[in-house]
Amino acid sequence: MRALPETEQDLVIADLLRRLWHSPPAPHPFCSLSDLTDHWSNETLANIEQWPDPGLVREGLRLFRELPRTASIEVLLATDRTIRRIADLLSVDSERVRRWTFARAAAEPRDDWRNDGSMELARAIAP
Repeated sequence: MRALPETEQDLVIADLLRRLWHSPPAPHPFCSLSDLTDHWSNETLANIEQWPDPGLVREGLRLFRELPRTASIEVLLATDRTIRRIADLLSVDSERVRRWTFARAAAEPRDDWRNDGSMELARAIAP
């Protein structure tokens, strides 16, 4: 796939994501996204003393609570990058994808809060 131009790679990724995004039949072994974000939030809160920017982290945690509970449908997820391009190719709300990316960058637990680059990404795309 790397031999393809970047814009064509985006099309391949969007097509793959479209095939992955479906509601799993019940019963299924997958955790709900709200359960996952609750777990990630608890891990993040356990490291509050390491937060380099508490305001960004708190906003990310707020979005972790809000976004899964306001989704119109529940589907299997895959994480992506290139927010607007992928959102456009999938015909989904790019602002919502940007907010998800921000929440993950700002509030997802990590081993080293200061040196992994997530805070820079969070600041760059903060709401």
